[in-house]
Amino acid sequence: MGIDSADDYYGLLGIDAAADGAELRRAWHRLALRWHTDRAGPGAKARFQKILAAYMVLSDPVDRAAYDRRRGAPARRPGMPLATSWARRPPKGVDIPRQSRGMV
Repeated sequence: MGIDSADDYYGLLGIDAAADGAELRRAWHRLALRWHTDRAGPGAKARFQKILAAYMVLSDPVDRAAYDRRRGAPARRPGMPLATSWARRPPKGVDIPRQSRGMV
């Protein structure tokens, strides 16, 4: 259940899956300048929208972790924070005793 190569956001932006936020921003900026419709013409609209979608997903840590899970990559990369939704509270319908959550 991986991601199709046409939908590979890392490949689209030309970065490695372990890229940090600064590298992601540099890649986005470089490609946005190249493919923006004001510079590249109206025919570049679809390409620009794909690049924008890739940046929006990869720049959000929670969305990036979900994307990585869908493409079969490890859930956590060095230097990348864990998604915090599980740390705050369990999902609906999951009852975890207080002792196992560290609360007494």
